[in-house]
Amino acid sequence: MKKRSQTLTLTVASGAAIATPIIGGKITTDSAFERVTGMRVYETGNTAQVYRIGLLSGSSGSVIRDLAYKNDWLATTAVAREGRTVPLELEAKGSIYAIQIDPIVQLSENVDLDVVFDLESDQ
Repeated sequence: MKKRSQTLTLTVASGAAIATPIIGGKITTDSAFERVTGMRVYETGNTAQVYRIGLLSGSSGSVIRDLAYKNDWLATTAVAREGRTVPLELEAKGSIYAIQIDPIVQLSENVDLDVVFDLESDQ
């Protein structure tokens, strides 16, 4: 079984308004892998901002995972490695996924995130 991680780095600019979900970024999964088995999010900059995160199909816009407060997604060292990943059962094979960000309060600073997708293939 082959495994790899694929990372999307994104920045949501300060000033993003409340009640206006935005697409923070899109990722096209590696076509050499069959499935996405999980996802985790790391804040790489300012951690004081308050927002929700969701996962959409990048091609159709359909909701895969509803918006939820950032702590439901964030991977921290306070949790064991295996508990940091949100389990998913999605097709990889070059599929496009979009990260939705919904500020709960207007962002006073940029939000910098690394979104890591775990990919697997039986080949």
